[in-house]
Amino acid sequence: MDYMLNTLRELSFRTALRAGSDNASYTKAIQAVPYTGVNSHTIYRTNTGYMIAALLVSLSGVVAVSVTYYGWWQLGRSVSMSPFEIAKAFDAPMFKNMSGNISSTRWPKQFGEDKTVLYGEDERGHLIVGDEKHLTSPRAGTLY
Repeated sequence: MDYMLNTLRELSFRTALRAGSDNASYTKAIQAVPYTGVNSHTIYRTNTGYMIAALLVSLSGVVAVSVTYYGWWQLGRSVSMSPFEIAKAFDAPMFKNMSGNISSTRWPKQFGEDKTVLYGEDERGHLIVGDEKHLTSPRAGTLY
């Protein structure tokens, strides 16, 4: 059966090759196919009311954040978004005895040269900046 099927396939293949290479009239037939074309266009229309509402919502976010920066020049010293400065601003226990105007270059001297400061989880399950000996690394997937 396999031999017969393979022979039939071979014969069909050779017949198709021959028919394609002959100069007979059936291979040079011209066929006319009628076609009516349809073209579609996407047209976007702007709903002005929605656009203005979206613009106002977007700009209100910019204004809300900008308001929080008002008066930064009155701080009296340069500030950064350093994790240590943020911890000091939120009154982290390790920073309680430090001056509010201490620069970040002087912090290691205040902590002590042998102390390593880490952002991690304390025994109560809170995230704090503190001594490395009393903290563990935050765990992925845990809500604090």
